[in-house]
Amino acid sequence: MIGTQSELQVFPYEIWLNIFSFLDLDTQKLVTNVSRSFLSLVVSIWRTKLIKVTPLFSQMNGDYKSVKLKVVMNALLDDKTVPVDKFLPADLFDILSKYKALLASEHSAEVHHGYAFFHDYDIVGCKFLDLYQKWPRPGAKSLEKFINGNKDLVYLDIADCRENIEAVHHLTSHCSKLEVLRMFATDPLLPYAEILKLKSLKFLELQFDSFYRDHRDDFIYNLHQLPFLQVLKLQSCYGMTDHHVVTILERCKNLKILHLPFNTKIDGWFLESLLERMKTPADMNVDTIPQNLSNLKLFINTAYTDLLNVIPELYVRTIQDELRILGLDLQIEYVHKKLSSFNPKLHL
Repeated sequence: MIGTQSELQVFPYEIWLNIFSFLDLDTQKLVTNVSRSFLSLVVSIWRTKLIKVTPLFSQMNGDYKSVKLKVVMNALLDDKTVPVDKFLPADLFDILSKYKALLASEHSAEVHHGYAFFHDYDIVGCKFLDLYQKWPRPGAKSLEKFINGNKDLVYLDIADCRENIEAVHHLTSHCSKLEVLRMFATDPLLPYAEILKLKSLKFLELQFDSFYRDHRDDFIYNLHQLPFLQVLKLQSCYGMTDHHVVTILERCKNLKILHLPFNTKIDGWFLESLLERMKTPADMNVDTIPQNLSNLKLFINTAYTDLLNVIPELYVRTIQDELRILGLDLQIEYVHKKLSSFNPKLHL
């Protein structure tokens, strides 16, 4: 019978290991039922793979699909409470199955259309929640039930916040362990101050077009209250200026990636001071920019700011080259286009 000790001796250990490594996860699981020796071989493959990929989960980048995989996998691993080398076979299979599903989702080119309903309030243990387009208006009891079973939610993506203001506020106010938050088509009357209380937040992508200047300024000037924020992508924020950008750069010390809005009054002259600060040794400049800042993206949109006041494009290209030498990738685009609405529903 295949899998007995005598059969295993037909091929060296390394040959069986190589054969099993070509099998998919579900087939490997079937192989573990043949014998203890086969179980041991497959488990060693699983454990090696998980140990190899785990360090990658701590590397934050600007791709929300990739970040989703990383923060969710980290959360799942934390739930196990023991190191990977102590995982039982069932734990290894469970984690790798979820990793496989998340990896497939990351590489999927699927575009969400129509409705994606949020209605299973009895589900527990969710690490991520994606809400696309319209979704039912849950009552307070339903939301409370969901929150009680999913307090460890680390990823929340809401495509249209205006469709369900109360539920959005409830989720962002009670899911205190969120590490990734994406919110689009936000309500321009709301300050969204609860976001600044999400102290574990590492990735924030947001439309923040507010009718109230105070709401906008309070939000921008207090982003430093998010101590672990590494990626900030503001899709739109009407009225944002160079001064707002400088404040973010001075106060948000852990930023790695900063993408600035499309519909701003940014003139771009802050790039001069940014370059000078990057040239200055950190120990000589107490207001230096974030040490790990590696990517900055902005638009100079003359539909919102005066063409005569913006930084000249030829000068910017010189600054861009110097920043690249210093390790900062500056992506800048000159445009002249107003958005079709004050707070567009579609992602830019």
